[in-house]
Amino acid sequence: MPGGVVVLKNTRTNAVRSYIAEDETGSYKFSGLDPNADYEIHAEKDGAKSSTRTISSFESRKEIVVNLKIDAKKG
Repeated sequence: MPGGVVVLKNTRTNAVRSYIAEDETGSYKFSGLDPNADYEIHAEKDGAKSSTRTISSFESRKEIVVNLKIDAKKG
């Protein structure tokens, strides 16, 4: 979702990084992450939030793709 904010939290240190998805596809990318830490990731926009996903330190791939979906607010 363009303009959505993707929030990434290191669950070991509680450090938080965020990225604003600016292109039309809503793509985002984080680099330089600690391979020995678990992370929680979610997206938010206009008061709506995706579910939180976990990225495990046991994941062996160098590049991980996580698709986040934000449901439009009803009202």
